[in-house]
Amino acid sequence: MRYPRITLTHLSGVLFAGAFALIVFHFFEPADYRQFGTKDLKSYWAATNLLAVGANPYRIQSLQAWWLASGNEGDISYVWNPPWTFLIFVPLAKLSLGTAAKYFLIFNILLVIPITILWCETLSYRSRSRTACLAAAFLFPPVWEVWEFGQISAVLLFAFIISFACWWSRRDFIAGCLAAILVAKCHLLLVFSIVPLWITIKERRFKFPIGGFCGLVMLSVLSELIFPGSMFTWLREQPNPIAFKSVTLVTAVREIEFALNGVFPDWPVIVIPVLGMLGLGSVLYFRRQEPLFDIIPFALALSLVVAPYGWMFDQVFLLPTFIDSVYRALNLKGSKRSSVILLILLGALCVIRAGARLYIQKQESYFWFAPAVMAVWLLAFALSQRRGLSANQEPLSGSDLASK
Repeated sequence: MRYPRITLTHLSGVLFAGAFALIVFHFFEPADYRQFGTKDLKSYWAATNLLAVGANPYRIQSLQAWWLASGNEGDISYVWNPPWTFLIFVPLAKLSLGTAAKYFLIFNILLVIPITILWCETLSYRSRSRTACLAAAFLFPPVWEVWEFGQISAVLLFAFIISFACWWSRRDFIAGCLAAILVAKCHLLLVFSIVPLWITIKERRFKFPIGGFCGLVMLSVLSELIFPGSMFTWLREQPNPIAFKSVTLVTAVREIEFALNGVFPDWPVIVIPVLGMLGLGSVLYFRRQEPLFDIIPFALALSLVVAPYGWMFDQVFLLPTFIDSVYRALNLKGSKRSSVILLILLGALCVIRAGARLYIQKQESYFWFAPAVMAVWLLAFALSQRRGLSANQEPLSGSDLASK
C-alpha cells in the first residue's frame, strides 16, 4: 500500500475544511435537540450515557425515559447499532448535546478529506484531477445529510475505505479486522460483499475472513469491557427490519405492490438483494478478465440500490462511485462534449437532490438517487471504455499493487 503524498490537493482540502470547521466552531451551538446536527446524534448521545450506567439503550422506553429525565423534551429515535458503535461517542457523552453536536459536526466535515484522498490514492487517480474530486465530495448531498442528522455513516464509510485500501494492497488480515466495524450497517454492503468473497475464493486469500472474525471478537470484547453486558443486550433486542420503509428500491417495489393490491409484501426484502448478488456474481464471472477497479464503483452503487433497507444519509456510501464518475468525466480522451455532458448530469443530480430536500422530507421519496448515480457511472464507464482515459497513471489492480 502506497502512503499518500502531500500534494496541493491535500493542502487545499485541509485549508478549506479547516476554515469551514473553524466557522462551525465559532458560530454553531445548537440551542436544543431540534437543531442542525442533532437529529440522530441525540439518540447516540443518550444511548452512550445509558450504556455507561449499565442500562439498556435498545428499548425505546428506557431511552425515552432517560431523555426526558435529563431535562429534554419531545421524542427520541430508538437505536439498534452494535455496542462498539457507541465507543466513538464516549468522549462526547458527558458534554451538553449542543457542544457534542458541534464537535461531531466538525469531525464529520474533516472526515471528507481522508475519505476522498485515500480513495483517489488507492485507485491511483492522476494528481491534477484530485482537487476536483475533493471539491465534488463536499458538494455531494448525502454528505450534507450526514452532517444534518449527526450520523455515523461517514465514519463507517471511512472504515470501509481504509479496509478497502488494505485489501487492495493485500493486507488482508488488517482489512478483515477493519471490515468487522461495518457490521453496524452490513445491510448496505450485503451485495458488495460478493466482491471480496469472489477474490477470497479465487485467489485463496483466506486471511481476509480470518481477520474479519478476529475483528468481531476484538470489538465484542472491547465493548464488554467498557459496557459490561452490552453485547448480549444488543443481540437480544434486535428489531425486525422487514417492517422498515426506507430509501431503497426494495421499499419502492413494496409501495407499488401496496398501491396496486393493497398488500405491503415482504418478498422484495429478500428477493431483490438476492437478485443483486446473483447479478454482481455474474458480472464478476463473465468479466473476470477485466481490471477489478472497473467493477468496484459499480458494485458499491449496486449494493446501495438493492439493499434491503437504508436511509438518506446512508447514501454517502455512493461517494466513491460519484467521485469515480467525476474522475472519468474529467479525463476522457477526445471531444470535450462528452465530459461536459457527464459533469452536467452529475451536477444536475446534486442540484435536484438538494433542491428536493427543501420541499420533500419523506425519506422514501429519494430511492431514485442511488440508481441515478449508478446510471451516470455506467455512462461514464462506457465512454471511458470507448475513448480511453487521458491519465498519466492508470489505476492499478490489487495484484498489480502487490507486485510493486
